[in-house]
Amino acid sequence: MKRAALIDLVRDEKRFATRMKIRWAALVIAIWIVSVAVIVPLIPAGWHRDNVAFFWAVGAIAVLLVTGVVAARRIRERARANGLICGTCGQVLIGDLGQKAVSSGRCPKCGVPMVDDKTA
Repeated sequence: MKRAALIDLVRDEKRFATRMKIRWAALVIAIWIVSVAVIVPLIPAGWHRDNVAFFWAVGAIAVLLVTGVVAARRIRERARANGLICGTCGQVLIGDLGQKAVSSGRCPKCGVPMVDDKTA
């Protein structure tokens, strides 16, 4: 892969990863705000609000973890589709690792050459 093509791919994938993280974070925060606004007023008077809040918080943490895993998998799949994964060690080459791969021409993890400027 040419160095210029690798630079463009790394830059584009870093933007995509940032947008994905922001979207997922916004979704989780929106779900949290809406659920608090809806669930808390519906708690019956006899129930302890602390217990409900605890179970709600556990559910919110579970949603956050699941959305984080989904975002990470989506970023990795897109990097694989664009050839930004080292064929030897499987390292995703976006962000800082992508910049290191561009500057050195090698995978930062295993050292395999990633850039071939000699081809036309």
